[in-house]
Amino acid sequence: MDFLLITIVLIYFIFTDISKSNQYRLAIEKAKEDADYNSLAKQRFLSNMSHEIRTPLQSIIGYSEIIKNNHNPQSAAVNAIYQSSSHLLYLINEILDYSRIASGKFNLKSEEFELKPVIDEVLLIMQPLAQEKSIQLLAQTNFEDNLWLKGDAFKLKQILYNLLGNAIKFTNEGFVKLHASLKPTANTTLLSINIEDTGIGISADRLNTIFDEFVHRNSIDDNNFNSSGLGLSIVKQLVELHNGQIDIESSPNNGSIFKLALNYSSYKIKIVPLLKTEDSPVYLSKNKTVWVIDDDHLILDLCDMILTQHQIPHKIFNKPKEVIECSIDENLHYIFMDIRMPEIDDLTLFPILKKRLPSVVKFYAITAQVLQTEQKEILKIGFDGIITKPSR
Repeated sequence: MDFLLITIVLIYFIFTDISKSNQYRLAIEKAKEDADYNSLAKQRFLSNMSHEIRTPLQSIIGYSEIIKNNHNPQSAAVNAIYQSSSHLLYLINEILDYSRIASGKFNLKSEEFELKPVIDEVLLIMQPLAQEKSIQLLAQTNFEDNLWLKGDAFKLKQILYNLLGNAIKFTNEGFVKLHASLKPTANTTLLSINIEDTGIGISADRLNTIFDEFVHRNSIDDNNFNSSGLGLSIVKQLVELHNGQIDIESSPNNGSIFKLALNYSSYKIKIVPLLKTEDSPVYLSKNKTVWVIDDDHLILDLCDMILTQHQIPHKIFNKPKEVIECSIDENLHYIFMDIRMPEIDDLTLFPILKKRLPSVVKFYAITAQVLQTEQKEILKIGFDGIITKPSR
């Protein structure tokens, strides 16, 4: 009897243990499913957010540039449109860059670039922001013209835009100064950059967290400045990708100095002859026809104005059905087509046109989808290239 009782108890504990194990397994599987879902949801959110905002940005930036090139533009209105749209695009790129860095899919390019023009370009773009606040934007460098580095020029500009933009934003009088110097080492070239300002400074309790995600530079930031709270976090991670470091010295009402050091693989002096205007590359010829397909009337009108201005023969189409039924121009060489259109999507329209049109015709996708995975899928379909909205 005792043996039977013990057996029953053991069987009970065994089944209880098995039941708990199944519950743990199901809980783990559910947690994994939730994590996968949240990851995909985040990517969908980023993609959709980017697409919805970039499409109107294409019109805003495009029309602003056309008005700016007119002889008598209304400068105040143009600057308001252009600065607002550029700032909005900057915020979008910040969020997307942060996502790519966090996912480990953010790599540096390794291309030769001339250092001084990169810094001059950043200063030129930042100058109007400093002028608006009546502060000086100064620069001091210890290297000569024609000095080339091997690395990612775009990421360097991104770092400088963030740091100079922040410095100008939080400086109400005085100056913002960039000091850059190069120091060749045994295996690398060290680029040292200091960004100094006479601004409001940063309190001691924030210095330790200034580079954390979604942390603003000052508490007043939330009320007085537009910011995603990602800029300095992205800067820090970009600096680390360069095997570099960034530090800060600051105190309230005494300004700030951001000190960073970036490592590049090589440097050299290289004289590159300037190309004459007539030698510049021509991407679209005046004897080759372009077709533009988009369901957005504003973007179609913008493309029509640009192509007309450059005397490039073209046709514009608002509906995919119109393209399918249109007679083929013997000089047709390029098709720019939006990826997301009503009636017929790109997966259906592209093979129809590809089969119908001569093999010489090149297809370019016009899209606001900027994630690398999305663009790879577009190229896999067979497109020759991608025009990302907003384009200049």
